[in-house]
Amino acid sequence: MQNNTEFTQAQRLLETVIINAIDFFKRSINDIDDNPKYSIINFHASIELFLKARLFSEHWSKILVKPLEVSFTQFADGDFQSVSLSEAIKRLNKIQDAHISKEEKECFDRIRKHRNQLVHFIHPNYTDRPDIIMLSNMVEEQCKAWYLMHNILTKRWPDHFKKHLDRINELNNRLESKREYLHTRHQVIMSTINVEEMTGVNLVRCARCLYKSAKISETLGALSIAECVICSTRNCFLSVECPQCKRTAHIYDDENNRCEGCEYQIDLDDLFELFGEYPKPGDEHIQAYCNSCHHYGRPTVVPFDSKWLCLNCVSIYDTISQCSDCYEFISGRIFDSDLRGCMMCSDT
Repeated sequence: MQNNTEFTQAQRLLETVIINAIDFFKRSINDIDDNPKYSIINFHASIELFLKARLFSEHWSKILVKPLEVSFTQFADGDFQSVSLSEAIKRLNKIQDAHISKEEKECFDRIRKHRNQLVHFIHPNYTDRPDIIMLSNMVEEQCKAWYLMHNILTKRWPDHFKKHLDRINELNNRLESKREYLHTRHQVIMSTINVEEMTGVNLVRCARCLYKSAKISETLGALSIAECVICSTRNCFLSVECPQCKRTAHIYDDENNRCEGCEYQIDLDDLFELFGEYPKPGDEHIQAYCNSCHHYGRPTVVPFDSKWLCLNCVSIYDTISQCSDCYEFISGRIFDSDLRGCMMCSDT
């Protein structure tokens, strides 16, 4: 058990980890144009430190490879080996309300592999001044990873980073200024997009880069999944009739929920009218709280086809679970809830 002095020092060290993560991200943005190799390396360091900071917030020993062999004094002196990005994700997935989704893990893993190539080998694309197409591909990769990480920090883990949210959002805006590279990529593949539309390929607006460049790959009733060919973002959205103008509107989440025809904002109440009833009359009506968007005001996960759908963030789940402590229903599978509780227990 930590004494007060150790706890205070650990909190100061945690603040340092978060500040370093922000500084690496800032340097990554600054290096995009002239030093893209170091932009990737610094970006990877930033992502890894943000994940470790969340582990650290549970206890400082959770970021150690061998926690039983390191004293706090050794830790404070820097005499330790910390976990890798992959191991940090594994440990986070064992902590209630800290899980990293499969899409997020795969995206961060691509950054890790790209970083390893640059650190250990000579990459021909980075030996001379890079061209605009190579830069656009790199910005695409970083924009997608940061889009996911920014969502994690500001929507799922805000309590752990609340002192730094203003600076995190400021840097988010700076990365958005690099959209010129995505615009170039859009111009380069515009002819391909036009040909695909002419041949009947269904393209929709991407919620991330805002181009009409997301190709629908899967549908489940009113739910569609589309992969953007510009920024590689995976878009999940609902196609619903706008209550005001009766046109088809695409709802991505609680921030991208306006009808493009009349600008009417389709809110949760509208979506509950459409999807809130249990699909089989006579069955027990169950709704659950979402483990992704953490909308505490009301349970937003409803039965949808053979799965479960959050009407707030449009996340889809195979199942829901009931907490053994507070008896609330939570999306996905929860483990050891009799010992650790769930997101609703920690909120109360």
